[in-house]
Amino acid sequence: MLGAMMRISSVIILILTALILGSCKKAEKVQAQGPNIFAMAYRPSAQGEHAATEQAFRAALKTSESALGAEHPSTLGHRNDLGVVLNDHGKNAEAEQELRAVLKIQERVLGAEHPDTLRSRSNLALALQDQEKNAEAEQENRAVLKIRERVLGTEDPDTLANWNNLAVALLAEGKYVEAEQEFRAVLKIRERVQGAERAVKFDNRMGVALALQGQGKYAEAEQAHRAELDFQERELDAEHPDLFLSRANLALCLEAQGKLTLAWEFMQRAEADYTKVLGADHPNSKLAKEARQRIEAALKAQQKP
Repeated sequence: MLGAMMRISSVIILILTALILGSCKKAEKVQAQGPNIFAMAYRPSAQGEHAATEQAFRAALKTSESALGAEHPSTLGHRNDLGVVLNDHGKNAEAEQELRAVLKIQERVLGAEHPDTLRSRSNLALALQDQEKNAEAEQENRAVLKIRERVLGTEDPDTLANWNNLAVALLAEGKYVEAEQEFRAVLKIRERVQGAERAVKFDNRMGVALALQGQGKYAEAEQAHRAELDFQERELDAEHPDLFLSRANLALCLEAQGKLTLAWEFMQRAEADYTKVLGADHPNSKLAKEARQRIEAALKAQQKP
């Protein structure tokens, strides 16, 4: 099944839409929580592979429709999955259309508070956000969160994932103070329930740092970015894309403070790692390269008499 998909905007925060939002959001399938596919989202993938994956999901949906009917919960689950795959492959408008269609049926057949309905609605919020329809995404996330808090409680994994998605939506809207509050609230609960040293909180800690950065609190943000990077260097494989992302974020925070030499070093490392692991044509590699070149130009301008 499709598990956590981590996927924000400004020159200072390294075009978060391409890098950070992808690393913070969680897409949901109808079944139980699945494996983390963060690394999968960052691997270069040919159009043929995307087409084959989509074709497989469409075939599964067609089989389910024939065997069980268009409104059977399993069939609706396959439609939700197809919507997630479409969104993951960049077909965001088509994903929105598919998820709205399945959601309409689920609300009528299963009810507005059924877990499957809530998962489709949460995925719809992600599709909206990927189209920069951030206000709509915030609205959907708030609605789902309100139900999940009441039905499941604030410590349930689905509630926390949804809460995190709301914080990401706020961050994408530039509501940095509110985003910081929400990220910290989720982080506090996860630390209490799951322990302070759990990799699942990477996205929350990163969110706090980015929200601080968005508020211009660069010294605090730098401290948060460094703490996150130190933790990841201990816990993650050297070629894990989260590491590259954290180095790029720290570089941008240093750049904003005028610490250009350090900023260049971290961004150059992020660019090299992205290029090695994902390829030079990957969007993240290109963004890191553009940022490194910008910092390099600023350094040269500084050195001119």
